[in-house]
Order: sequence, then structure tokens, then C-alpha cells
Amino acid sequence: MKITYPLILVSLCTGCAHNDPWTRHDTEWFVAYTVSLTLDVHSTNRLIERYPDVRERNPVVVAFIGERPNTDELVVGAIAAATINFFIARALPSRYRRKYLALWTFGHTALAINNFKYYVECTGPVYCNQPPYVRPIM
Repeated sequence: MKITYPLILVSLCTGCAHNDPWTRHDTEWFVAYTVSLTLDVHSTNRLIERYPDVRERNPVVVAFIGERPNTDELVVGAIAAATINFFIARALPSRYRRKYLALWTFGHTALAINNFKYYVECTGPVYCNQPPYVRPIM
């Protein structure tokens, strides 16, 4: 049932497309977005697997795949997100398309960096038994 909503959104977006052609720069931005999304999913998965108290906090993601998604749910969610964002980007005029993809790319990159930062900090001797959002008072 959780995958139903993304599939409905994709089917609604497939009929829309702007007359501006898809360019090489659009492809480069979409590849960058896909890489940043993959890093975000990978880092989220590592945190959830390592720390039982870690929960997904993005309300859109939680609505589709829950607070503690497993690896398969994260991958399916990422594929759905990439597909939906491709069709949305394709429907936009070219002057907005790159900005849209850049926004998503930078957003997922920031989230992945944040997740990896917490994962690395929590593997040290001070934080090893703490979930990433709990810091000891020093």
C-alpha cells in the first residue's frame, strides 16, 4: 500500500512535459541528484541499522515508508522519488528545471553529510552507545 501513492503520482506526471528540450546539462543535474539521493539513502540506512532509536524525521518519507524503513523500503522509496522528480523536472521549463534539480541535489547532499557526520561521531568511544541525536553533556 505504501508504494501506491508514488505510483499514482508518477502516472499523473507522465502526461506532462514542457516543450523545452531535455539537454545535456539537465542530464548532468539529474545524475548529480540521483547520486546525492543514493548517498542520502545509504547513510540513512546505516544509521537506522546501527541505532534502534533512530527514526526517519522527514514527514513525506514517513508517510510513504514509515519511521523505521528497512533497506528494501528505502530503495523503493528512492526509486519512486527519483522517478517522480524526473517527471516533475521534465514538465518544468528549462530555466526552472536546473534550479529544481539543483535544490534537490544540494538538499540530499546536506542530509547525507549530516547522516555520515553523526554516524562517524557515534562510532567513537564517547558516543558509541548513544543514538546520533543524543549528546552527552560535557
